[in-house]
Amino acid sequence: MYIICDLTRRSSRRVRPLRHQRRLQTALRCARRPTVKTLDDFDFTCQPSVKRDQLQSLDTLQCLERKEMSCFSRRQAA
Repeated sequence: MYIICDLTRRSSRRVRPLRHQRRLQTALRCARRPTVKTLDDFDFTCQPSVKRDQLQSLDTLQCLERKEMSCFSRRQAA
């Protein structure tokens, strides 16, 4: 009887973290959070009006060091 209880306890120790990980993944999927996007993922060829150098300088906030004015705006999705 002791052997069965010990095996059950050992297996539950291995299964518990896996269940927790799956539960977190499911919760994140159900939350429908937006995916994380970075400048490395941005397709500059698709959007030729965007100036790569200007966007990358905004990423590093060099405009603050140069004491330049910057205006950030975002269009609302329809």
